[in-house]
Amino acid sequence: MKGQVMNIKKRAIVAFISMVLSSVSCIRAMGQNTDFKIVGQCSYYADGDTIEIAATEVINNEAPGNVSGTLELVVWATATPYEGGPINGYIMCTADLGQLAGGYYLSGLAYNETYYAPPLTSYYTTMALEEWDGAEFVIVDYVNFTTPPTDYTVLTGASPAHTGTTTGGGTYAAGTTITQIATPAAGYQFVEWT
Repeated sequence: MKGQVMNIKKRAIVAFISMVLSSVSCIRAMGQNTDFKIVGQCSYYADGDTIEIAATEVINNEAPGNVSGTLELVVWATATPYEGGPINGYIMCTADLGQLAGGYYLSGLAYNETYYAPPLTSYYTTMALEEWDGAEFVIVDYVNFTTPPTDYTVLTGASPAHTGTTTGGGTYAAGTTITQIATPAAGYQFVEWT
């Protein structure tokens, strides 16, 4: 029987990790262009290499006939809370919204995208609405998530399943120390956590 003690705040090698990184509370913050708005609740949820992001609405308040550049929702991880202007951090995901005519809105936005885990162990998260201006994407509105991840779901399992059992999975508060145990089936031996 092999045991492993890990601190959930640090990256650890386990059979599977599914981190709950969601928050529906966000701070309204004006972007650089008041013609574009992210409206309502925003959320994100990362699981393995996939992230689900959602926003109630994106509105283009420009005059009818004015069409935006390509719009994207981008989830950023930053070392400090984002306060406008250039952003310095790690892109966790990007969702392409296309162009949006003035006076129109997109509603019920929900996307499953590839998740790029930030290398930071602690970070702030921002969902930015970015518009292509012909040369680069520029942040036109954003929301800062007010609650950093506080709960982590840890899933464990043997691969293939018949080769043994594992314990120690569950939902834990950040900072909780847990023990995971891998017990090989008869004729098998524990090799590693992956």
